[in-house]
Amino acid sequence: MRRVVVTGMGVVTPLGNTLTELWSNLLSGVSGVTKLTADDINDLDQTDVKIGGKVSIDPEIMKNLPFAKNKQNAMAFSAASSALEDAKWNPNSEAEKERTGVIMGATKSHLSPAVYTVEQVLKGGLRSVPNLYHSHLSIFGTTDNVVKKFGFKGPTSGYSSACAAGSCSLAEAFWTVRCDEADVVVAGTSDNGIHNYLLSGLSRLGALNKRANDRPQTASCPFDIKRDGFISADGAGCLILEDLNHALSRNAYIYGELKGVSLCSESFHPSRPHPEGEGITRTMRRALEIAELEPKDVDLIHAHGTSTIEGDISEIIAINNVFGTTKPAIISAKANYGHMMAGVGAIQSAVLLLCIKNSMIPPLINLKNPVQVGNIELDYVLEPRAKEVNAGITNNAGFGGLNCSLVFSKYKQ
Repeated sequence: MRRVVVTGMGVVTPLGNTLTELWSNLLSGVSGVTKLTADDINDLDQTDVKIGGKVSIDPEIMKNLPFAKNKQNAMAFSAASSALEDAKWNPNSEAEKERTGVIMGATKSHLSPAVYTVEQVLKGGLRSVPNLYHSHLSIFGTTDNVVKKFGFKGPTSGYSSACAAGSCSLAEAFWTVRCDEADVVVAGTSDNGIHNYLLSGLSRLGALNKRANDRPQTASCPFDIKRDGFISADGAGCLILEDLNHALSRNAYIYGELKGVSLCSESFHPSRPHPEGEGITRTMRRALEIAELEPKDVDLIHAHGTSTIEGDISEIIAINNVFGTTKPAIISAKANYGHMMAGVGAIQSAVLLLCIKNSMIPPLINLKNPVQVGNIELDYVLEPRAKEVNAGITNNAGFGGLNCSLVFSKYKQ
């Protein structure tokens, strides 16, 4: 079996659009959650939730997209472009392009064009539908823009598996490289989480914290007794996964190795997690099996940790199910930048890989009083911690009961 390594990373986050900015702000315990304004969303006065994680995108990036010129696709393209530049991968030959795949995605199509079209139809009937409306409906725009702009011709796909979509994209990319379907895969996701329709819908569902509009920077508090829902955010992340021998042949920098992946469904509820963490328990165990590692080998868990009442408890139980008394360190950077839903998977993985690279773990901010679940005791990182991280695991869970776990390790010959 071929070994799969990470040779490039790109991010678009409320903490900055470069790895350097993201890492510095995480180590400093900075929050990227802020108050929203009328410039950010329409009908702000009618929205229960008035805070979120905002990002800035150069308008020229959106303007120059080949297809579906919207913010969600622009964020995906920006993250992918940064990752490719970081990896120094710019193939010119047809053979190299045919061995380069792109697997991106999002939880949903970008909402603004859809809302605009509905408004036009209500005014002027079906003949008012814009001729490019269909291109905005597809999540494949996150993939297609990268494919078209760079001329890649390898395996392509687009994931829409809720908040696990980012990790699922990386999981498929892992198997694509490992099974010799491609030498390089651009993998990641994007999500436009700051939109009035989305915020209103998630608020009605009870998923968002709508009681913290006056204290945005402490609103996201994973695993704390005062957690009261997640904070929606814009964001995108992308990793370059590459066959080890291919990376070595071109002297590429290697951030780490992706050693194991696992996906599963809980078949439990459309939006609630299994109360005993059944799904994440299985994905963590299976990912470790594929990685040929034991729980004791894991130094760090980058938890899904969304700051929801039920979700955090479910994950606490799952972590205890798998790791018991081994107690790896635990963080969740969603406390800093909020929850980008599909966009968060690759960002989460990038943070874990930066921990591996720098032998340093950023703090889990806003955790003052950890929720107690039975007699379970976990090692939350409350201050920046110098620690060698040889292996780590990252979890994501999505509405519908989909779970995904990824195991990364330090690259060793």
